[in-house]
Amino acid sequence: MRPESCRSFLCRTLALGLLLAPAALPLKAQTAPVINLISGINAGTVVAGTSAGTVTLNSSGNRTVTLGTSLEQTAPVAVGSFTVTGTHKHGYSLANTTGSFSLIKSGATSLSANPVILSSSSGTFPGNSGTGTTPTITLGVTISLGPNPTAGTYTGSFTLTATDTTNTYNKTDTQVFNVTVVVEQAIGITSSVGLDFGDVFRGTVAGTVQLTAAGVRSFTGGTNGPTSCSLHVGTAAAFTVTGAASAGYSIGLPSSISLTGPGTAMIVDTFTSSPGPTGTLSSLGSQALTVGATLRVNANQADGDYNGTFTVTVTYN
Repeated sequence: MRPESCRSFLCRTLALGLLLAPAALPLKAQTAPVINLISGINAGTVVAGTSAGTVTLNSSGNRTVTLGTSLEQTAPVAVGSFTVTGTHKHGYSLANTTGSFSLIKSGATSLSANPVILSSSSGTFPGNSGTGTTPTITLGVTISLGPNPTAGTYTGSFTLTATDTTNTYNKTDTQVFNVTVVVEQAIGITSSVGLDFGDVFRGTVAGTVQLTAAGVRSFTGGTNGPTSCSLHVGTAAAFTVTGAASAGYSIGLPSSISLTGPGTAMIVDTFTSSPGPTGTLSSLGSQALTVGATLRVNANQADGDYNGTFTVTVTYN
């Protein structure tokens, strides 16, 4: 009886061993995704406006603006970039896990920013075995600026998360991307002295009064054309331009305007400026600007005061 019991026990043991053997096979190795940082985001330099606006950096490194914001074109710009490495043929997804974030400058109101994944936000790791690395993926950003923000460099960061969507454990990796933008002071212009052609004597034929940006008058026309009166010889218009230190700017002058008064309207044209047609702000961010023009006086112009307005525009180069 004992040998039969032993045989039965051995058979049961062997059967149990065969049943458990498959559980001892090694599992296939799996690699958690890894975000490989190449570069952070540099949104370049923007010029603040008197009203709120936005600047968006897209995948090709181009920027667009809305409302009160404008662009300074010479400063460097860079999109964010990275690759992701993970188990071949596994799916992955990318997500901004920070959401909106702030760009900060000491002593200034912070700016709000939102990152944008500009290439694919999901896909499959390439390769037939081991690990695979995605092509370069790029990041952009949209930055909101309030009216008249403080000039200077603003910085911030956000976190990007990569998730293996095939692995049942949802293995993830995170990477912090830095974001930088430089805000320049909005360029502005204020008037201190109006354009004044002074006293002019009418003639029996038409003539002109030329007033240079330096305030020097000269006359054309017949012998009875306009001549100066020593009591009031006129002045060039004077302005002050303010903005970013040492910045270059362009000056826009009108083609012509009309002066109205007791008689036929007179045309003012051939506007000139000093400096012009461009200027450069000082290291303190200002420059004096003067404007002259030519007044066209009609023959037998009626006596009296004549007035009009004109606009000078300044724009960063």
